[in-house]
Amino acid sequence: MQRLEAKLAILLTTVFCLIGLDQWLKASATIFQTHPKEWGWLKMVWHENPGIAFSIALTSPLAVSLVVILLLVLIGLWWRSRGQMTCYQWGLLLAIGGGASNLLDKLKFGFVRDFVSLWIFPVFNLADVFIFVGVVMIILGVIYGERHQKI
Repeated sequence: MQRLEAKLAILLTTVFCLIGLDQWLKASATIFQTHPKEWGWLKMVWHENPGIAFSIALTSPLAVSLVVILLLVLIGLWWRSRGQMTCYQWGLLLAIGGGASNLLDKLKFGFVRDFVSLWIFPVFNLADVFIFVGVVMIILGVIYGERHQKI
């Protein structure tokens, strides 16, 4: 029972910290609505993304449903993993936290708040970085067979 409680504590603490950090940055980024900043290839701008990743247009109920299903799958994969935290498990937590934070935006505002514009990439936010890095870590964990081994 203690193992389950510890695992639940890791999941909730990590995901809530990731969501909190992303939501705080998004709230702070509202300044870029009226005062965008630019440093060469890096721009801090305000962008309201009504779609999903890379501004792919999906109706809100469909997008929300897909994200909820994906988050539940990721949580299930993380919950089934065993042993000490691996690259694969940290990747799952990053993807869950980033996805949950963007889902929170979608439910609260009807769009995701993006504010970082980097060269040729679509405008993004910290949650998108969490998701991207998390997916890379998941892939590396699967390729190198680390799903159940410690880092």
